[in-house]
Amino acid sequence: GANTLLPSGRLRDAASQFTAEAHLTSLSLLADAGFSACEYSHYHHLTDAECERVRSGGGVLGVTPWSAHSWSPLPCDPTALSGSSPAILESIRKAGLLGVSVVVFHAQNAVGEGTEDARRDLQREALLGVLPSVSNAAIQAEVTIAIENCSSRENLEFLIETVSAADL
Repeated sequence: GANTLLPSGRLRDAASQFTAEAHLTSLSLLADAGFSACEYSHYHHLTDAECERVRSGGGVLGVTPWSAHSWSPLPCDPTALSGSSPAILESIRKAGLLGVSVVVFHAQNAVGEGTEDARRDLQREALLGVLPSVSNAAIQAEVTIAIENCSSRENLEFLIETVSAADL
């Protein structure tokens, strides 16, 4: 598999560059290169009809939509839950429309004042606050959620602990 990267040029504005047509062009290039699976990125701005068109186009080309990489990160601050949840849930819904199996999220690392333990406590509270709605949205969209570790092994262990503690 491969990511549906922009077929030409440098990324300047995802919404104007990653159109349905650009995704379809990328899928065609991937099929021509012999790839049988893909990951979508920069799909959040597509309309529902465009998601369906891209899904159908990939099916015609024989390219399975394996995953989608969300650009809406999981929050690290409990006060950001209400502001971040709609974008997170919408990225799951649209990934479902694209027909992917897995939606990959980044979990923001806790930053700011206080000790590392205090920042981790805030991050844990935020993740435990958002994971139930993320889980429900994933079930409705028939996708699996993956959390990408972009940090240390300690952070990976923290994420595993937190997800395991969630009542999902």
